[in-house]
Amino acid sequence: MKRFDTSPIASHLVRFEQWRQQIGISSPTAWRWRNAGIVRVIEIRGRLFVSRHEIRRFEQRAAAGEFSISSRAAQNTSTAGEKEPTPTKVS
Repeated sequence: MKRFDTSPIASHLVRFEQWRQQIGISSPTAWRWRNAGIVRVIEIRGRLFVSRHEIRRFEQRAAAGEFSISSRAAQNTSTAGEKEPTPTKVS
């Protein structure tokens, strides 16, 4: 008889809602961050996920001060008129 491995599969994706709760931001803030391209999400059958790579990228950018108030003011003047990114869809 063949035995199946029942250990959990390590996924490179985390539910966006779970990540949002872990870092302590509200749903409206998470929505704004997605629309502003601060964090890129992956949509799979209507569910949103964020990759572990994207989480690391976000943390590095935050640690570098990219999201500070002074950084945002400078960014607003340089990105006027640019189109906002949309989530990646996977069927």
